[in-house]
Amino acid sequence: MIEFIEVGPLTSVQDQGRWGYQAQGIGPSGVMDRRLARIANALVGAPADQAVIEFWGLGPSIKTVDRPVTLAVAGQAQPASGHSAWQTLRLEPGELLRVGPLRGHAVGYLALADPLDVPVWLGSQATHIRAALGGIEGRCLRAGDRLALRPRTGPSATPRLIAPELALPSTNGPIRLIAGPQDASFKPEALAVLVSQPYRLTSLCDRMGYRLEGPALAHKVSADIASDGIAFGSVQVPADGQPIILMAERQTTGGYTKIATVASCDLPRLVQSLPGQALDFTWVSVAEAQAALADSERALERLCADLPAPLDLSTASLLRANLISGVVRGE
Repeated sequence: MIEFIEVGPLTSVQDQGRWGYQAQGIGPSGVMDRRLARIANALVGAPADQAVIEFWGLGPSIKTVDRPVTLAVAGQAQPASGHSAWQTLRLEPGELLRVGPLRGHAVGYLALADPLDVPVWLGSQATHIRAALGGIEGRCLRAGDRLALRPRTGPSATPRLIAPELALPSTNGPIRLIAGPQDASFKPEALAVLVSQPYRLTSLCDRMGYRLEGPALAHKVSADIASDGIAFGSVQVPADGQPIILMAERQTTGGYTKIATVASCDLPRLVQSLPGQALDFTWVSVAEAQAALADSERALERLCADLPAPLDLSTASLLRANLISGVVRGE
């Protein structure tokens, strides 16, 4: 069992999402950055879809209660008490891990080798905070919360680590967009404007959506449509012409025109952007977006499969090692 001593904003239990229920008005929710969550699970040898603790800006402080716990922090923060992010850690009973603020990106993850004993609702443990569904009473975690862990079914976790520059998405290049589904509702110049000038990410960012600020995108007639489905990354444009990109806790349907959808391969880059950051966009075809996603998925699979073991420079390890090559014989 682990106890949360302190928590930052929007700290919650998340997994890969609750899929198949949007027709009933239940959004999938789930982790914001699926790539980083998968890397966090790989660091503790857990399945890619195992539930994790997602945190924004400031990491939690946790204490183990009754037995040793193997975990990993994926996020550019320096945990206190001599522990490090980006590698497998072991906490002894009563030991405290304090995760500091993230630097240079928005969202981090804490993964545990043993699965969280959190209720499964409609096939998922993900918290939908706005709808107060799933997770722990449908809410963010609070100081004093205790989460039990179920016994691990696979082999024990092997220590692993990853370099931050490999784990965090590159910030180079524009974010790729696929036109539509209502791009025909905009004046032709609006599509050119969207990719010709940067847009600033405002402070109005959360798990539901990221609001941008920049040149207004002009509609031909109206911003209103008959409500239809919304995807993770839909770029919705209300009457003021300022884009809103819908995220993990988006509404299932919406009645504003959607000029574009962010290519899935670039969602991690978008998620990890910070308020005030300038974002550039470019158009790609569906085929190009699908090919880029396939490439990124293959690269992620290779990365998670080949995580190296951390270098052990402890005295015990050095005494066990052969630090010279060849055979030395005294005469």
